[in-house]
Amino acid sequence: MEMKIQQIEALLRRLPRNHAKRPELEVELAKRWAGYKGEQSIDYHLKGLRNHEYLILHDLNLNCNSSQFQIDTLILSSSYGLLLEIKNISGTLFFDQNFNQLIRTLNNKEEGFNDPISQAQRHQNLFNEWLSINGIAKFPIEALVIISNPSTIIKTDRDNQDIYSKVCHAAQLLSKLKQLEARFQKKILSHQKLFKLSDLLVSLNSPPESNALDIFKINRRDLIKGVICPHCNYKPLARQKGTWVCPSCSCTSKHGHKEAIRDYFLLVSPVINNRDLRDMLQINSRHTAKYLLKQLPFQLQGQSKGSYYHPPPNKKPRLH
Repeated sequence: MEMKIQQIEALLRRLPRNHAKRPELEVELAKRWAGYKGEQSIDYHLKGLRNHEYLILHDLNLNCNSSQFQIDTLILSSSYGLLLEIKNISGTLFFDQNFNQLIRTLNNKEEGFNDPISQAQRHQNLFNEWLSINGIAKFPIEALVIISNPSTIIKTDRDNQDIYSKVCHAAQLLSKLKQLEARFQKKILSHQKLFKLSDLLVSLNSPPESNALDIFKINRRDLIKGVICPHCNYKPLARQKGTWVCPSCSCTSKHGHKEAIRDYFLLVSPVINNRDLRDMLQINSRHTAKYLLKQLPFQLQGQSKGSYYHPPPNKKPRLH
């Protein structure tokens, strides 16, 4: 799941119900979930590919000179590459070529979006430049905007016929790939070089580090601490004889602290020490905190009072 989604959900768990930022967070969360579900729907259609001929990478963040760009999905073959810009937008979409704008009509209301075709072309240009910098020349790269919602209606001006080669529904993706296979029949990269390219992309993937509190301008002191009851949402739970107990509904949990620690990593810091854990869980015992930390698959750094723990590294982009 996308890190931003996890961060926003953690914020909504940890902020008071009347906090001024909740409406903004809820809107942003809905947008993020729509994008994530759009990418998941593309995976369904990509299952029809012959895996030995294609490599598929998701959520790549690359740097090219002073510019950073993000690729939703990258499909690589020995003959060409296809960059996908995925949009999960409902309603009727009108691609305005005069102003390079996407206009969505939903429930008789119009809303403007940045032109995804221009975004895809920018990423295509930057990726071509990235390939050249990394010693891969004359490798064709195409870009395509995918509308993942099958009920979305796509419209444009009569004289903007070029859009049909740049935008399609997810169900048309495999037929678009067959067209590209017919256009690019010459094998430019051997299978060995293709895998080297994918390894290089994975190794240089650099997701931007973001602090959710800074992004949404939320004070850390606004966060509610403690273990949250999984049944009634009461917080904080009390720890009694190795178990978390809810004083409101009497629910018990052996592992309720795991979500609280995960929220800490998502919102506060990528590392945690004994004191910070006690503060987050609202407990007093150093020995209990040490025991809980040792029970989790964390890596210990430092010694004595200067020691701290951090979770395993994030997973790399998916490679099919």
